[in-house]
Amino acid sequence: MARTSTAKKSGRPLATKREVAGILNRRMRRLVSEPSRKSLRTKSKRYQFPKKFMWGSASASHQVAGSGRKNSNWGCFEESGGRTEFLLDTGVPENRIHEFIAGDACQFESRFRSDFALLKSLGHNTVRFSINWATIEPHKGVYDKKVLENYRAMIKCARENGLKVVLTLYHWTHAMWFEEAGGWTLPNAAGLFLKMVKVALPYLKGVKIFTTLNEPNVYTLFSYRWKEWPPGMGTDEAHDLAATQLLAAHRLVYRHIKKHMPKAIVGVAMAVNWNESNDPKKKFEEDKFFTNWLIVWKVEGVLDIIGIQTYMHSYWDTENEANNRFGWDGHDKCTPDKPVQSDMIGVKHEHWGMCPEAIYHTVKEVWERFKIPVMVTEHGHSIAELEDHKRCWYLWESIGWLEKAMQEGVKLIGYLHWSTMDNFEWLYGWRSKFGLIHIDLETQKRTPRKSAYLYRCIIKARGRDKKTMYRYSGLIKHPHAHAA
Repeated sequence: MARTSTAKKSGRPLATKREVAGILNRRMRRLVSEPSRKSLRTKSKRYQFPKKFMWGSASASHQVAGSGRKNSNWGCFEESGGRTEFLLDTGVPENRIHEFIAGDACQFESRFRSDFALLKSLGHNTVRFSINWATIEPHKGVYDKKVLENYRAMIKCARENGLKVVLTLYHWTHAMWFEEAGGWTLPNAAGLFLKMVKVALPYLKGVKIFTTLNEPNVYTLFSYRWKEWPPGMGTDEAHDLAATQLLAAHRLVYRHIKKHMPKAIVGVAMAVNWNESNDPKKKFEEDKFFTNWLIVWKVEGVLDIIGIQTYMHSYWDTENEANNRFGWDGHDKCTPDKPVQSDMIGVKHEHWGMCPEAIYHTVKEVWERFKIPVMVTEHGHSIAELEDHKRCWYLWESIGWLEKAMQEGVKLIGYLHWSTMDNFEWLYGWRSKFGLIHIDLETQKRTPRKSAYLYRCIIKARGRDKKTMYRYSGLIKHPHAHAA
């Protein structure tokens, strides 16, 4: 009655439902970008992901549970004199050195029951985590059965909560006996890894997908060529030896799993960024960072799936270097005037560029080149705030680009956001905040961010729908529009 009276007093008639809808649509077009606008313009039924599509998030053992401060390669590295000296030299105050030590991290491997229940409540149907070679085999040939039994319990609990398990067998950590002997440069490194997997596999029943290795292309560069991660060997020879052994490790483990668990899906998780260039030859060379590995495994017939872990976009101009735009420097072609940057603040105070379109090109290019099913096993950005507006925008737009890829025939079976919760981000320590769930390290309290609830709505709707778009309109609009 009040609305009718007001309309009569003002002399203006009430708007019809159709007119209200038109007003809302025009407002939304100003808030969101391509391809979101297309979903508002079209009269056809919106795209929905398949019912069996795998939605969830990912983590890694050392980053959310630690791996022994004195008996793992990363645990020892974090507290080494050289590491502490480096941090002090780069301006980290002495009273904040502890922020670069994983410790017990988020205690995920002891709190998994409540964490899996939380993921279920957030709509996830899949969870990716890893086992830890460092804690499974702390001494050569000596296996900790309690650790293995705990992994068995984790897999069982995940399934009881309706979560399919994607399990990573190697996510960059191993015991010091392996490190001190030469690590992945050892001529029998792949064989030693296989021995561990043979012992562990009977405890891993119920896993749907195995990713044998996590980003071997990144790991070999940082650990064996660039000297930034342990063991810091820093030579081309060390890099090539490690790459050879990791290539062999996947092959051996793939065949062993398929022999004993023939229905399991086995692949790798590779770092794949969108490289763009005015020169096709330059793009081809930059793409070798991931294609060289995948070509070998495809020829050998040891890939059921390719896990794609994509974070940034780079543009290479071979005629004018001033036009180069690199995601790791905080620039991207998606937002050329005012690049949207993450809060990837670490020792170097880096800010990664945020480019939603990149995920479309990476999944499409990998699918079209290899014709092997793909899965996004990591994708996200570090955003510190609980409201995390930039992450909401990035997630919403990225899902839109995945919709486009699916409609164009890409065989994508799942999307896993990185990460499940704030975790220890290697060189960056605890300063980076990738989690859908915020962690208070002092109390271990879990608090879902706004992006976690947005993601739940996307999962429930099997994609982006207008109801979710209206509900989160203030968070999914472009960050610069938000700031204005």
